[in-house]
Amino acid sequence: MPNLAEHRILAVDDEPDNLVLFKATLEMLYEAQVEIAPDAETALSLLDTYRPTYIVTDLSMPKTDGYALLRKLRARSDTQELPIVALTAHAMQGDKERVLEAGFDGYISKPFNVATLGDELLNCLGEYEHRRISAAK
Repeated sequence: MPNLAEHRILAVDDEPDNLVLFKATLEMLYEAQVEIAPDAETALSLLDTYRPTYIVTDLSMPKTDGYALLRKLRARSDTQELPIVALTAHAMQGDKERVLEAGFDGYISKPFNVATLGDELLNCLGEYEHRRISAAK
């Protein structure tokens, strides 16, 4: 079982069922601390008091989509270096590459697999750390 107990995750998705399943999976199976936000505006507001280890966001949301949220997070001094993972139903060939090229630090397709979600998130964090170390050299 992956160790996510030390992680504080902010999950952003406009679909309540996705948020409930994501939060329950990570808290019950992986002992992670998860805060949820139904939209980008709520997520940005939560960041005034909640300091996540990383952020997981849907791409297709009304008003402010995941790409716009990414740009806003990168513009903030307190979140510009935070790993940001896309959790999305955009799972066609080339979608993952587009997501990573846009600046996301990881990509997980929906519907996510409850049994492997923790591993997928830890892989995204591992790849993020590897890129940071490589860039610093």
